[in-house]
Amino acid sequence: MASAVDPRFKNLPFLPADEADDIYARLTEAVEVEIQKLTTTSTMQQEEKEDKEDNQPATNIQPPMKKPRASCALAELLGQTFSFDKHNRAQKSAHDVAATEVRMFRDETPLPLNDDPLDWWRKHIAEYPHIVAKCFLCIPGTSVSAERVFSTAGDIVSAQRSVLKAGHVDQLVFLNKNLKMKKK
Repeated sequence: MASAVDPRFKNLPFLPADEADDIYARLTEAVEVEIQKLTTTSTMQQEEKEDKEDNQPATNIQPPMKKPRASCALAELLGQTFSFDKHNRAQKSAHDVAATEVRMFRDETPLPLNDDPLDWWRKHIAEYPHIVAKCFLCIPGTSVSAERVFSTAGDIVSAQRSVLKAGHVDQLVFLNKNLKMKKK
């Protein structure tokens, strides 16, 4: 998923198409969860705001608003077909919003390899506000640190130490890495 949100590698050319689709399905689920969190948080904040407003005395009394006309020929003629109510407005589900956002991101032209993906995200955050790229871009794209640990283990387990038990090798690698850090 780290490669999927990186605008340079988002086509995932190193994976078969079905695996790439699975990764984008998981990304869509992650975006959907993020949308639901934001919706829940905003609903709670709205309710708190309304509670505060209800508990405060009315200091700013405004004149009554004009009443809308009770009947209109156009409303009588087409009212059922074009009824509009803010409560029955068809809202997109979190899944639909997430799927649309991921699909739009996926359709974008990939970024050249020498460009900075963080700059790209800063410029496009308004277009894709729910894609949680920050969570995934922090994952290292290389295995250099793991390779260093294996290299250290290879140095410790030499021909003369080939009969060391796995637990002792773990302890020696741990000590080797942490002693170097302590010296710094």
